[in-house]
Amino acid sequence: MAVEAGLVANPAGLATSTTGRPGDNGLAEAIATLRTQDLPSGETINEQYLRLVARIGAQSREAISRSEAYTLTLEQLTTQRESVSGVSLDEEMLNMTRFQQAYNAAARVATAIDEMIETVVSGMGVVGR
Repeated sequence: MAVEAGLVANPAGLATSTTGRPGDNGLAEAIATLRTQDLPSGETINEQYLRLVARIGAQSREAISRSEAYTLTLEQLTTQRESVSGVSLDEEMLNMTRFQQAYNAAARVATAIDEMIETVVSGMGVVGR
């Protein structure tokens, strides 16, 4: 809030008198007493203003708390999603090594079977002549 620039330049333009005589500030006093007079609700303007400020402060704090809670929930869900769908380079390297060893073992078995068949075939050829 600020005072209107025209009133700052010319304070005589502010109506504060009820009679128009210099030094009479009856209107200003009447306006000032409004803040302590009871309204139809039974409260004063001051009491209503303080209640309004307190309610706005409580709602603001609640909104901040909810925002923080939602942010934490989002972070937890993101972490859970990544733990399920994420790729671990260590795990992938372990699997690759395991598959390579299985391939090498299968190749040795195939080589051994090939050598046995070669031995049997070449041995039968000599005996049968």
